Amino acid sequence: MKKWLVLIILASFLFVSTFLLNQEGESAERAESWSERVGTEEVSETDRALGVVESNLQYAEEEDLEAYVDTLAAGVQEERTTEIEELFENADVNYEIVGTDVVIESTSTIVLLVEQKAVATDLAEGYEFTDSIAEVQYSLAKEEGEWKVFSKEVMAEAPIEE
Repeated sequence: MKKWLVLIILASFLFVSTFLLNQEGESAERAESWSERVGTEEVSETDRALGVVESNLQYAEEEDLEAYVDTLAAGVQEERTTEIEELFENADVNYEIVGTDVVIESTSTIVLLVEQKAVATDLAEGYEFTDSIAEVQYSLAKEEGEWKVFSKEVMAEAPIEE
């Protein structure tokens, strides 16, 4: 008698578990189709960090100093402002991201290796700038819930030959 009771309880448990799992799957499918219909997607933290790098380069290209500095971590803003102001005064540079790789990803830090082109479209007389393709390592950290660039290091660089 105990065996039958245990078997019935086990069978009931399996039936209910299967039913609930099926319901979760249907719910997830409904949520996915809703996202597709309204055009929303969940954006990963890596994509958010990459968006900051893209914005950083876009603002540098547009020579928008305030927006550019806003992509930087508080601790490096002053130093980088001095460097980028000199570039803005002497050159117009177009940037293009060719490829990206995630080196490190955690909840507080993301390190991206970005292959990017930098091509000067206008240079002040006497200012030296070499069009190049480079692998640049961007390190980003969260500040007040937003990704900010706290380090940017050129890992490899080669001139672009015309």
